[in-house]
Amino acid sequence: MDTLPVSSAKKVPCLVWCLVWNALLFIDWFAATPRLFNSYNSPRCVYRLEIHDASLLQRAIHYDQKIPSLVRLYHVNSRALLRGLSRVCVRGVTR
Repeated sequence: MDTLPVSSAKKVPCLVWCLVWNALLFIDWFAATPRLFNSYNSPRCVYRLEIHDASLLQRAIHYDQKIPSLVRLYHVNSRALLRGLSRVCVRGVTR
């Protein structure tokens, strides 16, 4: 199979290169971003617990877990993230 010489690669319009670059950036972003699964508020609405499904990259790293997730605990009034991010866990069991 012949590869494209450099001169023919220069003939590809800038718009095509920009579209390819944007597609690669979108794929990287999609693979690295966790998805929000559910959010729970405490009875007095002081704390909010968010459960995120792990990103595709985290799922690849933790392939032995059935449903990998991230858990975030927020203080609602100040919108402060408490205790940082959890490690990847399986719905209720941290690993």
